[in-house]
Amino acid sequence: MAIESGELSAERTLAEGRQQEAEKHAAEELDRRDASERAEREAAARSQRACVVPRLDGDSLPTAARALDKAHCSLGKLTRPHDGRGALVVVRQGVPVGKKLARDSRVAVTLGQRRR
Repeated sequence: MAIESGELSAERTLAEGRQQEAEKHAAEELDRRDASERAEREAAARSQRACVVPRLDGDSLPTAARALDKAHCSLGKLTRPHDGRGALVVVRQGVPVGKKLARDSRVAVTLGQRRR
C-alpha cells in the first residue's frame, strides 16, 4: 500500500512538472510570435521610403515635379513672377537639399527667369 501511494505521488509530481513545462513552452512561443510580428511591422515601416528633398535649382516646373515624385515628395506652394515673360525655372525651393521628411511631404517652389 505504501509503495502504491509513493508511486501515485511520483506520478502526480511528474504530471505537474510536465504541465509546468508545457505552460512555460506556450509562454515562450507567444513571446517569440510577438517579437516576430513586431519585427515585421518595423520592417514595413522602414520599407516606406522617406522624402529626401532633391536639388531643384534651374529645373523647369515639369522636371522639378518629376524629381520630387521620384524622391517621394510632392509639389507644395508654387510662386510665379508677376511678369510672365520667358521660360520659367526653379530659382528657390522651400526646403534645403538633402533634408529628410515624411513620405509625400510638400516642398514649396519659387519660379523665375533663368539666372545667367
